[in-house]
Amino acid sequence: MPVTDGLLEIFAILGAPARLVARLPLLSRTLFNGFSNPWPKTSYARTRYGPLYKLRPWLIFDVRELEGLEELINTATDKQLLAFRKSQLDSFNIVCIIGALLAQVAISTLQLPLMEKTHYVCHGMLTISTVLGLMAVYFSCLQQRTYGFLDDPDTLRLWLSDGTIHQRQTVTGSSDSRMQSSVIAHQFLQAPFEVLGIAIVCFLGGLGVYLGCAMTGNFELHGGDTLEGNRGIMIVFLVSVLFSLSLFGQLLGGKDNEIRRARREAARSDFYVAGHLDVQRSGSPRKFHQALEEHRMHTLAGSTDASELAKALEKSAAAHRSCAEVDAKVAELLRHFSGNAREHVM
Repeated sequence: MPVTDGLLEIFAILGAPARLVARLPLLSRTLFNGFSNPWPKTSYARTRYGPLYKLRPWLIFDVRELEGLEELINTATDKQLLAFRKSQLDSFNIVCIIGALLAQVAISTLQLPLMEKTHYVCHGMLTISTVLGLMAVYFSCLQQRTYGFLDDPDTLRLWLSDGTIHQRQTVTGSSDSRMQSSVIAHQFLQAPFEVLGIAIVCFLGGLGVYLGCAMTGNFELHGGDTLEGNRGIMIVFLVSVLFSLSLFGQLLGGKDNEIRRARREAARSDFYVAGHLDVQRSGSPRKFHQALEEHRMHTLAGSTDASELAKALEKSAAAHRSCAEVDAKVAELLRHFSGNAREHVM
């Protein structure tokens, strides 16, 4: 194993707990999608990492995206590749905005009343949230400077690959050369978003600890009954967080189930769109838009009979006759003008 790959593997192992923390808000997604297998159904992971790839659980975070990125590099058109670049640049801008807002909110939270009487975990988590929010903004700006200059599709393909060329068997039994996607490029694109995810988790945790300390320590944060008021605020905080996480988790998990059901139906049928769009069971190297275009042409050809063709020919003949009449009138006018010109000269 090359030294770079070894170091990357070590950092992947060390960073796995932090990346898991960044995905805690999406835990409800796993509950609603039925604890589906996180490993891809294709043979990509086995081909790239060997038969023992499941003994390296930190690969779960990247293997699906690496497979999609590899398909994008090798099969996408230049227009699709540039659209992917634009979507990434837009996400960088969003991370910058959210990271800056989160850092400002975390700093303001550190100035809440009686913060000095709370547990040190509260201070620590809010401080981590502030630092990671600023780091997310900084690394997003760095991404803009590095990734934003890659405006040529071929250069972008090379940047998204790791320089390895491997052979893949096609459905016809032949082999084709493919560029392998880069783990470093993928993680470089995802790192600021994951850092922002950790910052959000730390902020919610720090705010929850503060409200918990206020409830158990009877902090006078408002007028009225201190015990009942602090308990009510804590309950409102927990309900709002759990409701929002459950709502989006249910939507994302439900969509995961729909995607799995659609793939099963596509694998069962040779014709998927309107009963005529050919979807190959082996993963289909044919691009979807090409297959859709073939389906459209097939539909047009099937709906054209002899009577429609005859009508089209009649319309074409009528257009030719109209053009001939116009040409005759133009010729007559030219003869008339030329005769007047000769009389004027004489």
